[in-house]
Amino acid sequence: LSRPGRSERHSFQQAARPERHSSQQAARSCRQRKNFSIVVENKGDGLTLGIVAEQGERTLQVVEISPGLVQQWNIGNPGQEVKQGDRIFEVNGVRGDSQKLVEECQKVPNL
Repeated sequence: LSRPGRSERHSFQQAARPERHSSQQAARSCRQRKNFSIVVENKGDGLTLGIVAEQGERTLQVVEISPGLVQQWNIGNPGQEVKQGDRIFEVNGVRGDSQKLVEECQKVPNL
């Protein structure tokens, strides 16, 4: 994220949150994962996206959130936080290839 002034949209799938339930309840919980989108903007103040993600075949899985744009989103949007385990499946209309997702995150300054 090197150039300020543009916004970028990320689409996430909420991670299944571990709970102490029967296997049937756990399976139902996995089916109830929600998709959501966030828009973060790089204002040129040196912040990065601020996530560490594992690259799968089609998605990126959030492993860690560090200081940066996503952490700011989380603070400003309680109840809609990006969390460890969530998956990024689309960035600015790019989807289906995790390497292309990474490239889109790197070339567009605002997410």
